[in-house]
Amino acid sequence: LQPNAITFYAANQSSADSYQLLISSVAVSKSSETTVEFIIPSSDLNQLKVSRDLAFFPNNTFISYTSDLIADTSANQADGKSPEDAVPVRNFTSDSSSPSLLSWDMNIDGEGNFSLHFSETIDISSLDLSQIRIQISQFVPDILINPSSSFKPSINSPDIVILFNNTDLNEIKRLQLCTSKQDCFVSYPNTALRDIFGNDVVERTMNQGLQVDSFTADKTDPELAQFIEFDKNSGEIILSFTETINASSVRISNVYLQDWYQDDSSLNSVIQLSRVVVLTADSSILKFRLSIDDLNLIKADSTLCNIGSTCWIRFNTLFVQDMSGNQIVSVLNSTTFQETERADQFIRDTTPPNLVRFELDLNDGTLLFSFDETVDVQSFDALKITFTNSVGNVSLTLTGSNILTSSNAITSSYRLLSPDLVSLKANDDLVTSDTTTSILYTNFIQDTSSNAILSINASVQVSNYIGDTTPPFLVEFSELDMNQETMIFSFNEPMTETIIDFSQIILYGVPNTTFISLTGAKSITALVFRTEIVISLTDEDVRSIKIRSPNIATNEANSFVSLQSSAFQDTSGNPVVPSVYPNPVISFIADTKSPELLSFDLDMNTGVLLLTFDDVMDIATVRFPEIGFQGVRNNNISSIIVFLTGGSVSSSLDYEITIQITPQDLDNIKASGVAQSKNSTY
Repeated sequence: LQPNAITFYAANQSSADSYQLLISSVAVSKSSETTVEFIIPSSDLNQLKVSRDLAFFPNNTFISYTSDLIADTSANQADGKSPEDAVPVRNFTSDSSSPSLLSWDMNIDGEGNFSLHFSETIDISSLDLSQIRIQISQFVPDILINPSSSFKPSINSPDIVILFNNTDLNEIKRLQLCTSKQDCFVSYPNTALRDIFGNDVVERTMNQGLQVDSFTADKTDPELAQFIEFDKNSGEIILSFTETINASSVRISNVYLQDWYQDDSSLNSVIQLSRVVVLTADSSILKFRLSIDDLNLIKADSTLCNIGSTCWIRFNTLFVQDMSGNQIVSVLNSTTFQETERADQFIRDTTPPNLVRFELDLNDGTLLFSFDETVDVQSFDALKITFTNSVGNVSLTLTGSNILTSSNAITSSYRLLSPDLVSLKANDDLVTSDTTTSILYTNFIQDTSSNAILSINASVQVSNYIGDTTPPFLVEFSELDMNQETMIFSFNEPMTETIIDFSQIILYGVPNTTFISLTGAKSITALVFRTEIVISLTDEDVRSIKIRSPNIATNEANSFVSLQSSAFQDTSGNPVVPSVYPNPVISFIADTKSPELLSFDLDMNTGVLLLTFDDVMDIATVRFPEIGFQGVRNNNISSIIVFLTGGSVSSSLDYEITIQITPQDLDNIKASGVAQSKNSTY
C-alpha cells in the first residue's frame, strides 16, 4: 500500500480542486481479500479540511490514483485511475469532532504575533478574536486582554498565526502580560472558533488557561515616534514612541530642550530638564509636566521654545525604557533634520500668572510672593494689595514697598514701608496669626509676557506666617509731666497697653541711688499706632516721687527711667529690651500747680491743728504768721482774724501737716471769740 499514490479531487476532472496525500506508508487498520482500510494522518487530513470545495460532502469527494497504489498477491499493480475517471466516494462521514488547542506560542518582539496550534484545521472565518483571552495566570486571572484589533490570517489551517496591531501589543506590554512563560496563558469559550464542519472548539475556561509553549521576549529598543506637543502655558510635553513605555523608568535629567536640531553655531540655548511629573501611565504616549523651575527657565530664555521651530528635544539612552527594560534609542547629538524631534504642536504662553502662596515675616517686615511662573518683579504695585482678616471686617491697604528681589523669578520679595508695618502690628485683628493674615488684590503684578495676574474676590490666606519674635525697645522717655502727673514712653513698634508690670518701671533721680518703682496707673493710653504709651501716675507713686524731692523728678537733670524686661510687651507678646542705662527724659514739665487745703481739724484742748492738702507738703516751708483763724467763711463780714505767731510742725502722712499751736496763740484764739464751735472755726 502506497497512500501517496492517491489524489483527492472535487470532481472527476483534472481541473478540479485536488490534494495528493503525502504519507508514503501507513498501518492498515482493517483488510479483507478485496478491501483495505487505513487512517489518513492528521497532517493530510487537515490539508483536506482546508476548503469546503474538496471532501466536504459526497458530491465533491473523488479519488484518482496511480498503479503504485497497491499490488495483488501476485505482485500485479492496480490499474490506475486518471482524474477524468476519478472514483466517487461510496460512504461519506462528516467531521463531528470538536477541534482542541494543542499548544500555542507568543512573540512580543518587533511587530509581535501569537500562534495557536489546533488538533485540526480551523475555519478562519469563524475566529472571533474578541473571545480569545490572553491572561496572566492559569486560573481566573487578575489581568487579561482580548486582542480584538489584531490581524488574523485568511487561510484555514490547524496552525493560526495572529499578527498583533500596535494597540493590542502595546496593551499587553502595558499590562505586563507575557513577560515570560510563567505569566502567559490563553483561554476562550467554545464559541470562539469552529472547524470547517461547524464543530465548536473545545472550550478552555479562564480557570483552565493553557500556558504558552514557545515564548519570544521583546528585545527591540523603543524609538521616538513624534514630539507631539509642547504647551508653554501648562509646561506639558507629549511624546509618542514605537511601543509601550514604562512610565516609572523616566529619568528626565537625560532630556534636553534646545532651539535648533544641530549642535553647531546655530544653537543658542540648551536646557537640561531636572524634574517632571509624569501624567500618563505605561503607554506608547508619554505626557509629563515640567517643574516650575524648568518651565520658568524656558520662559526666561527669549530664544528657546518661543515657537515650534525653536523647540527640539534631545535625550540619551537612559531617558526611558520599554516594559521589557530595553532602553530608548538616543536622539542626542543629532546631525540630521528630523521633524519627529521638533514640537509638532506648540501652544504659546497666554496664561496670567497665579499666586501660589505668600509669606509674611513680621520680624523684618518682608512679603514673599510665589507664583506659578516667572514674574516681572519691577511691575509690582503694592497699592493694589489689601490686608484683611478671616472675617473680613478689618482691612489695611499698603501705601508702597521696597523691592528686594533683583531679577525676574517665580518668587519675589518686598519690604513693607515702616508706616504700613506699624499700622499692621497696631491692629489686634490683623496679622496676629496665620488665621488673621489674608490679602485681597487686583492685578498687582505681571509675568514676563505682560500677562497681568487676575483680580480675586476672595481673600488669600498666608501660607507661611512668621510672627514678630523681635523684642521691642524703648526709643525714648518722651515726657514726664508733674503737672498732669503722666509719663510718656515711645517705642519702636506697637505695644500692648493692657499688660504692664509697673514694678519693672523704675524712675531714677540724682544720684541714681534715688529711685522708685511704680505701683500702678490711674489710666493707660496708647497713641501713635500704639507706639506711645501714656501712663497716668497713681497718687501713691506721685507721693513717693515728691517725698524724695528735690533729688528726683524736679527737672530734666534728675528724671530718668529704666525698664526691666517684663515692664512692657509688644502686640506679639515680646518683652521689651531691658534698659542698659537709665534713659533721660526728653521733655520735663515741672509741677506748677499750687497745693490746696482740703480740710483741717482743730483740738482746742490740746492746741493741735491738723491740715490736709491735695499734695505732698514741705513742712520746712511752713510760715506761722500766714496761718490765721476766723469765725466766718468770708472775712469781709468780720474783721477778726487771729494769726499764729509760732509753734512746732510734724508730718507723718505726707499730705498732712500737724501744728502744735503755742499756749499764747491758743489763748489769743479763745479770747477773740472765734473757734467757739465747728461753725465758727475757719
